[in-house]
Amino acid sequence: GVERIFQWQRLDDYPVTVLLGLSRAKVVGPTERVISEINFKAAAGTVLLWTASGVVVLLLRRVRAQVRRREEVEYLAMHDTLTGLNSRFALMRHLEASIATAAAGGGTGRVGVLYMDLDGFKPVNDQYGHAVGDQVLQAVAGRLKNCVRGHDFPARIGGDEFVVVVGSLVDDESLAQLGRRITEALARPLSIHGESLRIGASIGLAVFPQDGQDADALLVRADKAMYAQKALGARGA
Repeated sequence: GVERIFQWQRLDDYPVTVLLGLSRAKVVGPTERVISEINFKAAAGTVLLWTASGVVVLLLRRVRAQVRRREEVEYLAMHDTLTGLNSRFALMRHLEASIATAAAGGGTGRVGVLYMDLDGFKPVNDQYGHAVGDQVLQAVAGRLKNCVRGHDFPARIGGDEFVVVVGSLVDDESLAQLGRRITEALARPLSIHGESLRIGASIGLAVFPQDGQDADALLVRADKAMYAQKALGARGA
């Protein structure tokens, strides 16, 4: 009842034939064990490979999620969520860097600051509500973007106050021209929900280095100039 594999050999010069029979299990057993070990190792290697791949995928997803979260946090820190303009934090960093660059130019570098506060915004906000007021601020931001140049830095620093930093300023007149361009753009009526709304802007200017040696000093000087301009407009009205 045992399956065997036979091999025979006739001896030369002798009337003898040698016959050997081994069970099949004994003949192929070692080979089958080797094959089984190879298959097991291959299967184990495949499992480990897939496990490692799964771990790598999970780690990559986690890293990507952390990167996206970091980018979101950085964007929120550097941008105003309502208008998409640069934030106060981003403005201060940019203004300080612009001043440092201008100061390194051997006294020839100049930086302009344009500080703007909307005129007539509060009555619009009070009459039509904050939703319309937000749309007005968004429209103002859009017009402001259209007025500035590519290397200018517009920001909303809170409420209805906006600032534009002009690096590599050539002369005071170019800053004044930008202020007039923005004033004219904002003087045009805004159409929101079928309503024609009018607002304006009071703008104060300051220039590094003559009006201030650091970011805070320049903003304070431009802010005071803006309030002086607003007072003149109120007296003129």
